[in-house]
Amino acid sequence: MNTTQEIDRLKALDSYSILDTMPDSDYDDLTELAAMICATPIALVTLVDKDRQWFKSHFGMRIKEIPREFSFCTHAIANDQKVFYVRDARLDGRFATNPLVAEEPQIAFYAGVPLVNIDGHALGTLCVIDHEPRDLSEQQLHALSTLGNQAMKLMELRKSKFHLRIANERLERRSRVLERFAEVAAAQINSPLRLIWHATEELKLKWGMDLGDLKDRLKPIQNSVVKLMDLVNGLLRNAKRSEEMDMEKEDILVEQIQQDLRGLYPATSERQLDFYFRMRFVQANSKVLNIFRELVSNAVRHNNKPKAIIEVGGSEDDKYYDFFVSDNGSGMSARVLLHAFEMFTVLNPVGRYGEYSLGRGLPQVKDLVHDLGGMIDIESEEGVGTIVTFSLPK
Repeated sequence: MNTTQEIDRLKALDSYSILDTMPDSDYDDLTELAAMICATPIALVTLVDKDRQWFKSHFGMRIKEIPREFSFCTHAIANDQKVFYVRDARLDGRFATNPLVAEEPQIAFYAGVPLVNIDGHALGTLCVIDHEPRDLSEQQLHALSTLGNQAMKLMELRKSKFHLRIANERLERRSRVLERFAEVAAAQINSPLRLIWHATEELKLKWGMDLGDLKDRLKPIQNSVVKLMDLVNGLLRNAKRSEEMDMEKEDILVEQIQQDLRGLYPATSERQLDFYFRMRFVQANSKVLNIFRELVSNAVRHNNKPKAIIEVGGSEDDKYYDFFVSDNGSGMSARVLLHAFEMFTVLNPVGRYGEYSLGRGLPQVKDLVHDLGGMIDIESEEGVGTIVTFSLPK
């Protein structure tokens, strides 16, 4: 192994962040099983560092590391054989004067399987040791190789978990920075927007009809202010959403859902809200109420029919709750439907009652459903209406 290869091997070993870690029962189970299968008093999972050989697991031996210059495993990782085999070290010129042979642990027999990662770097071994010369059967050698593969898989799994944890911590830090930025940005933007709103209101109150055509021009300014404030506050709520998510479930009476929606959208000559639930209660996170509110709000606000008819319902099976919210509104074309769950996709910028839409509703509903472990879908026909269905696990 040349210098460049050894540098690359040590870098690979370092990437696993496993050296000097605490004992692990998964590795200890492998060494105990290896010693049992091969009928040896000692079995080790070793990692060959720059100047030492460290033992991740050491069955039958107390020491945790040895100088690399005395390491049998150094020879094993530099060997192309699947199993590096020394029948009697006392008669082998490479090891006869090794203090590990003449003194404790008095190694005579050694068999080691190199732990080779996906990039071809041999990082250490799974090895068995005896104080007397011996041989292993083909079945024992095969079993030792299989256990060595399992040891390497454990290392790969540990590495994946370690890097996933690091990535999650990085994402959490970025999320906190984003949330703080959103808070500061919302405060800095909303403050002058409120000043503009109040200034235009004062103009209208103070000068009234004297403003002439200018009065009509103030309304779009105020509408734009409301639109921008809604956008900023929506982004802030979205930044905080993951932090505020509580996954605990509770029993929610269907009647509670119906009363909540009736309170927000009472029946009028222009609006009708019907319910078709086939259960008495739902065991779910309370955020499910937000899903219904947003979907019904969309169905009401973007309905161009003389009378908006909204239907809400649900059923259940052994594993899922299946819900729907349908309307007889303007519907969506196939082209628009493809982007319905994308942030800031707007079908009708101005709603039924003159309010502005920023295209945040459906994307946020989708994120919320996914956060709760569910699935959501939408079907729509232009000029006929829309039905949104979503399922949540029990």
